Amino acid sequence: MSSYWAYIAGFLLSLTSSLFLTRWLRGHAPRLRLMDQPRGSRHLHAEPIAMVGGQAILGAMFLSLLLVTWLAGPQALSTPGSQPIIAILLGALAMNVLGTWDDLSELSSIVKLAVQVTIAVTVFYGGVRLLSVELPFVGLVEFGYASSLFLTVFWLVGITNAFNLVDGADGLAGGAALFATVAMFVVSLVFGQYLAALVLVVTAGAVLGFLHFNFPPASVFLGDSGSLFLGFLLAGLSVAGSTKAATAVAIAIPVVTFGLPVLDTALAVVRRFLRGEKITKADRGHIHHRLRDLGHSPRKVALILYAACGLLGLVSLLFISENGGLIGLGFLVIGLAVSFGVQRLRVPELLEVRQLIDRGIRQRQVISSNLAVREGAKRISETRSLMEAFRELEDALRGSPFDAGELWLTEDYLGSATTELSPEVELLDGGVLWRWRKVPLAEIDPAVCWEVTLPVAPAGEWVGRITLRRRLGEEMPAEVRVVADLLLPEMTRAVDRFERAVEESAVGCEAVAS
Repeated sequence: MSSYWAYIAGFLLSLTSSLFLTRWLRGHAPRLRLMDQPRGSRHLHAEPIAMVGGQAILGAMFLSLLLVTWLAGPQALSTPGSQPIIAILLGALAMNVLGTWDDLSELSSIVKLAVQVTIAVTVFYGGVRLLSVELPFVGLVEFGYASSLFLTVFWLVGITNAFNLVDGADGLAGGAALFATVAMFVVSLVFGQYLAALVLVVTAGAVLGFLHFNFPPASVFLGDSGSLFLGFLLAGLSVAGSTKAATAVAIAIPVVTFGLPVLDTALAVVRRFLRGEKITKADRGHIHHRLRDLGHSPRKVALILYAACGLLGLVSLLFISENGGLIGLGFLVIGLAVSFGVQRLRVPELLEVRQLIDRGIRQRQVISSNLAVREGAKRISETRSLMEAFRELEDALRGSPFDAGELWLTEDYLGSATTELSPEVELLDGGVLWRWRKVPLAEIDPAVCWEVTLPVAPAGEWVGRITLRRRLGEEMPAEVRVVADLLLPEMTRAVDRFERAVEESAVGCEAVAS
């Protein structure tokens, strides 16, 4: 049988088998105890759903491979490079068993990781190894035995768990696997890995049949048995493909192809690190959760992420070419797409990091403003009249991010002595002694501003307040602390200093008159 017909036959056999097995296993799932019960806020379904997708995909794939091998003859499995492919299939089968065990018993993360590492190490000894890579500006980098073992196991276990993490919404993990499979099928044909291509095309048929029941609203889930199986299978096949071309594209192609699971996993690690939580702790912060929180329906979430996976799959094909321009274009498209997508998700932890970076960028402006405030505080301490103190306060605030300010004192404290000491100071409405603004009045309406209010409390006795305002929509400036710590307390002391001076002057005048 020619490879062309073997691919078509394998795909159709796998698709048909998957449709039949998924439907049949769905009916027997309650008796097999493979039902996903809705628990907690992370589960988006309200009714129990069958978790038999992994068994259906596995059964359809191996049935189709056996039939195609029988039609093509035993020599199909004796082609060059077949041993690593067989090792990958056996390792994926072991992952399916582990996933089924987890679906039934909910294993601890330590146990699952230990078994995954054991399977990955076994497959490494079966011939699935990352041996070298050629990096731009560096050249060929060959890995020693220990480095090869570590990197291979890290890659296999990492991608396996990435697919497991992304399996949190209807149709998502299966769709990501389908697009990755199609892209890797093309790459395998280009690199002449025909047995790997056959496994991939059979995988595509099995996943597509399963997605008929898993697309929102899903009646069947993939389960850990399916996500671990598919993740390990695709990760292993990508390693086998890298042995054909020791170039940068050998690593770039699978990384880009698995872009969605890799990005979701990376964001999960970053989120939990920033929160100070365990990396293995489950949450509702994954990409599909964020899209649901933004108001998208389950079907729309699936379509959005399918489009992302399709784009990444197409871009990964650019790396097949040795044309540096195409590779550069691929990196540019990926960078822009990831940046735009993450920004639209509005991940809270990343928004905090962005604000931190923004503060670092504008640090020079903050330093300049703080220096002006420090110098203004010193000048206020040396003023000889209240009006002079107000002018120094305004000069200090002019370079700050604040847009307006006012000083209010109680009637009992204000009295009439202040104006006697500084005749140019006018008492404004409602006890406001000083009012300042550097933007039009309409823009600093208190109703559309946030404000910082600090007490005027000389000697610990509250006698008024100083309020600074900024237009709504602007973030809290970093300069608030230095203004609160230095400038406004100095102004409070200035008010108290002039008030006490007037009182002493009034007492002296009364004594002379008597």
